[in-house]
Amino acid sequence: MTQEEFYDLYNKISDVLYGFKDYHYWLYCCNEIYYETSLTFEVHIHSDQGEGFDWVEDWSIDDRGRIYSEDTVYENYEDFLTDWA
Repeated sequence: MTQEEFYDLYNKISDVLYGFKDYHYWLYCCNEIYYETSLTFEVHIHSDQGEGFDWVEDWSIDDRGRIYSEDTVYENYEDFLTDWA
């Protein structure tokens, strides 16, 4: 993947996560870092349940277009959409 392809995929992922609709959760992506074979970024999650809870997950994209979350590997963007769209 080229740097442009990494950022295009990152922007699509970021748009989906930012637009994720759940009564108690808000998500956004930031702090992306490009390497020649991957792009890493943070996903910030806020929950208003109870007294509120915030956490950060480290995600990445590899040069084959696989998306790695904290606990799941998505083989491609379409696979990612099955969980998030």
